[in-house]
Amino acid sequence: AIMISVMRMVWFHLRQFARVGYFVGLLVSSTTSMFLLQLLAMRAATGPIPSPDPQLWVRAALVGMWSVCTVSAGMIGFQRMQGTLVHVLFSPRSPIATLGPIVAAGSCFGILSFPLAAGLAVVFHQPVGTINGVGLPLYWLACLSVSVVVAATFVFTRNAIAYEPLLLVPMIVLSGVFGSPLPQLAAVGWVIPTSHAIAVLTTPNIDPGRIVTTLAVSAAWLAGGGWLARIALRRATVAGTLEVA
Repeated sequence: AIMISVMRMVWFHLRQFARVGYFVGLLVSSTTSMFLLQLLAMRAATGPIPSPDPQLWVRAALVGMWSVCTVSAGMIGFQRMQGTLVHVLFSPRSPIATLGPIVAAGSCFGILSFPLAAGLAVVFHQPVGTINGVGLPLYWLACLSVSVVVAATFVFTRNAIAYEPLLLVPMIVLSGVFGSPLPQLAAVGWVIPTSHAIAVLTTPNIDPGRIVTTLAVSAAWLAGGGWLARIALRRATVAGTLEVA
């Protein structure tokens, strides 16, 4: 019964998410711009006819999905501005059960970046390389877990939505979308669940170790998001030091 209730909440927020033109435009613009930027870079390096890159569309889709997930976390700040956050948090459900479906809806919507990027690859005569099917749900889970932490953090300050764009580039660089980060940053990238999910997604062979690591790190981030949400709720209801309206 709890799972059905959560799925209904996700479906409700997903429909609301898809009706907002900004989110649809962000999905299209972020995926398309990343695809075209890579294409232009390839043309600058190899000439008017770029070399075929079967992973070009995958990188564009990964960036597009993460962009939407980041903004979905920022919806917490948007709900604060609307004055509805107080009603979301003050409910019989746990904070993670109320914040989670909001962010999960954005993660589900972001999956559309993959067929969009594949369509762009066909239009611009780029090969559509295969991806590991196990990696896609893992990447969804990884994005969801990071977004839950970001969303819970956004509850603490009214200005959090202004810092939202600053998260996009560092997380993309550390996640390994464009290859391994600098050796000095490799340890930081290891604690980001998207980096392990991308490794599974882009590797033809199934690596059980990577899958388990992705699940474990994602679970740790989800637990951290729940812990932060509980702190926010306690500050709002007990200490009275957090304004959620």
